[in-house]
Amino acid sequence: MDLAGGQVDLLFDQASSTVPNVRGGKIRALAVASSSRQSALPDTPTFAEAGLRDFEIDNFTGLAAPPVCPPTPCQGAYGRSEGARHAAGQGSASRAWAVQPVGNTPEQFGVVIREDLARWSKVIKSAGVKVE
Repeated sequence: MDLAGGQVDLLFDQASSTVPNVRGGKIRALAVASSSRQSALPDTPTFAEAGLRDFEIDNFTGLAAPPVCPPTPCQGAYGRSEGARHAAGQGSASRAWAVQPVGNTPEQFGVVIREDLARWSKVIKSAGVKVE
């Protein structure tokens, strides 16, 4: 709202909360930080396409459980989430919310999390970021 109202000049946000304001003409999307264009904003370039290389941030949301979670309930939750991801109408609902469901196995998601932690740990350390 502050961007649309002119109180701030620039905003980094998730597509799901920004796209409605872009579609409504209240704000203008300059670029997306993901590795590919967003289906909800097909005419908006990625930062790489706009000339800013090495600026890629893929936001993700996932389902996680404690490491001591027994295999049967964990696999059951994974199976139900995959079923929901493939349910009729899910694709159009996801596009309406500017979400691009990907889906992967629990093992693959673990790799994504570990790689993300390593990446951002390096950024935090090199920038000297401190918790205040």
